[in-house]
Amino acid sequence: MINQKPVKIAVFGSAEKTEKLTYREKRLAEALGYYLGDIFGDKIEILTGACTGVPLIVGVQARNYGIKVIGYSGEISLQEHLGNHNYASPKYFDELKFLDSEKRVLNGLAERSLSMIREGDAFVYLGGRTGTLLEYLMAFDGSDKPMYVLRGSGGIVDRIQKLRIQKERKAGQLYETESAFDLARRLDKDFGICKFENDPDILVVHPMSQTSWIQYAYLDRPPSSYKKVIVRD
Repeated sequence: MINQKPVKIAVFGSAEKTEKLTYREKRLAEALGYYLGDIFGDKIEILTGACTGVPLIVGVQARNYGIKVIGYSGEISLQEHLGNHNYASPKYFDELKFLDSEKRVLNGLAERSLSMIREGDAFVYLGGRTGTLLEYLMAFDGSDKPMYVLRGSGGIVDRIQKLRIQKERKAGQLYETESAFDLARRLDKDFGICKFENDPDILVVHPMSQTSWIQYAYLDRPPSSYKKVIVRD
């Protein structure tokens, strides 16, 4: 049975300015946003920390396909949000959530991340610095919701393995991959969002596979007859 309620996917990553990202880091973020958007459409919602950087890239790409993007600001008002250069313009979000001033203990970043962990159904990690490490460890140690790590996206995500964390998660899965498409496919498998691989009207093509292109060229149905053609990474 296909999931009818939008799955809330919280995306964690660095607020680093786009121009400071490597080509691969930027391309992986763009690819993830593309796959989440093109495959799932309005069947999911994306939660971000309302900052610039990697999560914003994912959200902008996905929003082109009708996905609702919700920003969780660490500030208590729109005025404060606009005055902080680390936060992105409200134009990139369908909804912005602010902190209750009485609940802000630190600088607001940890508190808003806890809100994302509490309200999200799944957590995706790519790139990142100390804030992303904190978000990873909070979910790893305190949540039974599934975590998905996109390797090769740079930053702290590519260094976590070197930390040699010996403790296993108490509950919930931790899935790691270097493919944005594979991450989206695993989300679909785990949550039954749209079961796109079993949809006869969706064609998935692997550009690096000769077999895939042969199948593409000699199908009984021409590619134009499919409602969607997905070129995977």
